[in-house]
Amino acid sequence: MLKVLLVDDEVYVRQGLRQLIDWKACGFEIIGEAANGAEAFEQVKASGPDLVVTDIRMPIVTGLELIGKVREAGMERIAFIVLSGYEDFKYAQQAMRYQVQDYILKPIDEDELKAALSKLHGQLEANSPSGGLSPEADLPLVLAVTDRMEENDPEAVRRAVRQFIQELESRGADAAAAGRTVGRLVANVKRIISDMEGSLALHGLDELIGWSVAGKGGFETLEERLMGFALEGAVQIGELRRAKLQGSIHQVKSYIEANFRENISLKGMASQHYMNPVYMGQLFRKTYGMYFNEFLLGVRIREAKRLLRQTELKIYEVAEKAGFSSSNYFITQFEKLEQTTPAEYRSRLLEQTGGGPHG
Repeated sequence: MLKVLLVDDEVYVRQGLRQLIDWKACGFEIIGEAANGAEAFEQVKASGPDLVVTDIRMPIVTGLELIGKVREAGMERIAFIVLSGYEDFKYAQQAMRYQVQDYILKPIDEDELKAALSKLHGQLEANSPSGGLSPEADLPLVLAVTDRMEENDPEAVRRAVRQFIQELESRGADAAAAGRTVGRLVANVKRIISDMEGSLALHGLDELIGWSVAGKGGFETLEERLMGFALEGAVQIGELRRAKLQGSIHQVKSYIEANFRENISLKGMASQHYMNPVYMGQLFRKTYGMYFNEFLLGVRIREAKRLLRQTELKIYEVAEKAGFSSSNYFITQFEKLEQTTPAEYRSRLLEQTGGGPHG
């Protein structure tokens, strides 16, 4: 029985698809549903369906984007049937570039869907691999290793590699099939490092590829070489992440200095940089020796002092232009940092230059 995933943002459409035909009589079994492309991609990775029936227009990740992500992940064997409203026909044409097997216009006709499934069932059965592992079956195996590599936990990486090898052996994979699986793992690591703007330059890569090509030494040698590659790769990913986070924290500092008049918060900045607020706060303090809010306050007070020196703006106007939402809060914080009020600061400057009191 071939596995099917239904994807549409309208729950009634998914329910209608379930009830429209007898899927099992057509040789298919519905294994799940998703309301958008993001949910669907996670389910594809977890369960490796043979067929995905998807709408094109959906929130978060569209049907086209889902197909693109699946193809980019190397899952070429997964078939797609695209559901499209008439006005979306141009999108259906785009989908065909991703080797989509069929498209059906809404409202969905029962006979048209059955015909599409009948044609597709024969193709999928004919293309089903007779031995080894398909890219879809490989994916959970590959991700189990690469996820641990991204976490940069050496012991967890070692366990994942051992389980990887055990799984290959238990499935009876020969050297060629195991080599293809290792190739997919390497491709996934390469994509991760590329996404982090790095390049795959690992000493263990050549040896691992050498095994993948020749298959000499059996699984014992493969485990040894894959272990070296995975541990080395985990270190490189960790270094790239640290560099990326360091770069992000410098961007945060620059943003504060340029936009301190705006409503800036640690939580908001962390969200923009896809970081945990607590972690960003810790990293900011470690990098610059002060808390995020402390630095932001210092920048605003510095600007307020400049305005007090160089303009005749009233105190509440200075507060507003320096990024303070309340003049009372501004006065309190100014006095806390400068041991004097804004008015006294300005008056003292005038006295020092021989001027009289300034209102």
